[in-house]
Amino acid sequence: MSRLDELIAELCPDGVEYRLLAELEDAKLIKLGRGNVVSKKEIREIPGNYPVYSSSAVGNGEIGSYGKYMFNDERITWSIDGGGRFFYRPAHRYSITNVSGFIKILSKERINTKYLFYALINEWRKKIFNYTHKAHPSIIRNEYKIPIPPLPIQQEIVRILDTFPAVSYTHLTLPTIHSVLISVVAVSLKKKKHRINHLIDNHNYQYYI
Repeated sequence: MSRLDELIAELCPDGVEYRLLAELEDAKLIKLGRGNVVSKKEIREIPGNYPVYSSSAVGNGEIGSYGKYMFNDERITWSIDGGGRFFYRPAHRYSITNVSGFIKILSKERINTKYLFYALINEWRKKIFNYTHKAHPSIIRNEYKIPIPPLPIQQEIVRILDTFPAVSYTHLTLPTIHSVLISVVAVSLKKKKHRINHLIDNHNYQYYI
């Protein structure tokens, strides 16, 4: 039995609850917001080394760097105008533009930031956002319903996913094992017969870029 199996059996034998982002925000577990207007002119006039992220779905969304910053902590950001793609931002000094949104974890005793990022990316791959159906904060808070297992299970899922070199903090190159791990949590009540190691060994990894 894997460590993940043991944690599921111990901490959530009766299953895992799913919560909308709206519910998490209303419970003051997370905060959703959006960035500020940062023009190319301002970037030129205030040079510096702090990255500015926008709605670009190319690379990690960085459009330049300048001498101011909005945040200095760990957050999830997403492109409002760029298809709603999520990015994990480890703690560093950076800014996001007004066509990007952010999610800040307010209760780290309940939610692991990177776990929420992985769970959101897993759901985002099933959705369609475009220039007529944009991923505004008021929209996505009711679009995403995420399994929220106890924190030790979230941490173990992150630990496993972080061992795959194709999983990067900001780039979307996630192996299908991501879905497998989320599924193992979701069906914990049913005591899934196949062990996680068997699934890892027998999956044909297809990277989604």
